Amino acid sequence: MYNAIVVGARCAGASTAMLLGRKGYKVLLVDRAIFPKEIPHGHFIHRHGPQRLARWGLLERITATNCPAVTTMITDFGDLALTGHDLAVGGVAMGYGPRRSQLDKVLIDAAVEAGAEVRDGFTVEEFTSDGDCITGIRGRDQRSGQLVHETATLTIGTNARRVERFYGATDLPNFVRKAHGPGWALVGDAGCHKDPYMALGICDALRDAELLVDAIHLGLNDGGDLAVTLAGYEQERNAATLEQYRQNLHLAQFKPMPPAALALRRKLHGRREEIRAFYLANQGMVPREHFFNPENLQRLMGM
Repeated sequence: MYNAIVVGARCAGASTAMLLGRKGYKVLLVDRAIFPKEIPHGHFIHRHGPQRLARWGLLERITATNCPAVTTMITDFGDLALTGHDLAVGGVAMGYGPRRSQLDKVLIDAAVEAGAEVRDGFTVEEFTSDGDCITGIRGRDQRSGQLVHETATLTIGTNARRVERFYGATDLPNFVRKAHGPGWALVGDAGCHKDPYMALGICDALRDAELLVDAIHLGLNDGGDLAVTLAGYEQERNAATLEQYRQNLHLAQFKPMPPAALALRRKLHGRREEIRAFYLANQGMVPREHFFNPENLQRLMGM
């Protein structure tokens, strides 16, 4: 019996398995894909994602896959091109865009190093239960055809959809789901799926994996109550994601920029250091209030 079975070995699942393994838990990580396997769309890790990967000791492994750091950002909403340069803090750049096969390998290798058991080419056919409580999985190894049943204290889902097909942007669902229940939890796209406009998927998956593992660790320790700590995980996830989730929904409709935002952009144009400070704060690389505070905004608008 495992402490946790993680279904889905991409960024959310592999990160969850790695972090659980590093805390000494017995973890099974399964995925129906046979790795390495690419995904036919772009990937970008930014905002809090690079700092988290650096803290986990994985960012250098990612850059070593021929993945250069992104330290320049340009936005143009039909008004002007606003270019930010030197977007890095503490040696960590604003963003990185690794090939998905390389990112998956780095994360899965780290999970294995942490002690997780990994089975790719494994199709989960059903979740097993005892009354209302999920107790594990029943699935089949694609190579041997063998049907197996595995049990765990907690079964963690990471995938937003089970059917493989090519999705265009207009096909993608947006939702925030309940993140836990008896014997199960959701992380990554399974719990919160967003339009790709702001490229929040990977960075949020890494963050939520860390929040979930902290909650599991508290719940499984002596005196802990897993139901209570998982409820706390859901609250933390929602608090961390809902503001940008709503912002992303708005921006994905390609509505005109608010006049106040356009006015601020006009004031910033041509001011290199002010533009850098704007992007660092907007990307969450420094606290937002360092730039978006009433005194600073009043100063900028008065220039």
